[in-house]
Amino acid sequence: LIDRMYLNYDDGATVGVVLFSRVTEIVHQMSGDRAALDTAIAGMRFPRSWTMTGEAIRVAMNMMANGGRQGVPGVVFIVTDGRPTYEWDATAAAEEARRSGTRLFFIGVGRNMDWAAMARWSTAPSDQNLEYVDNYAKIDDKIAALTADLCPRSIAGRRSRRRTRATTSAASRRPCRR
Repeated sequence: LIDRMYLNYDDGATVGVVLFSRVTEIVHQMSGDRAALDTAIAGMRFPRSWTMTGEAIRVAMNMMANGGRQGVPGVVFIVTDGRPTYEWDATAAAEEARRSGTRLFFIGVGRNMDWAAMARWSTAPSDQNLEYVDNYAKIDDKIAALTADLCPRSIAGRRSRRRTRATTSAASRRPCRR
């Protein structure tokens, strides 16, 4: 995701990364520094435990509120390979995101998903904000297509070989320059 985005505080995207499992951890605050974000993501370890989706959404929204730009709509990409441990909390967090105007993209990896619930949590229309991939090897192209939907200029055109698991990426961006 990061390797394909145009990162720039003034007219591009800024990105933050959250890892969630039993504990929700801010891996990197909102930034346009590709090298620092790449280093932070490369150092992530995936604990394979609970799936605290609701908490991850809230942490991403708070991160954008404290480090994003005012007046810029926020987008949260939720990449997960499991069902939320507390579905009621994911539902409540998705409602909070909807009320705040934050767009939620869900990307389910593998088959351990409640697709009907993910469709409810993602921003409407869910067919534009909910995707499925068989495995992490296929995720780069899927995320590139979703990112292109936000703004064709946000794609940097490079291919990433990095895998991400159970991560939330908060992106804050300005409208495309004409």
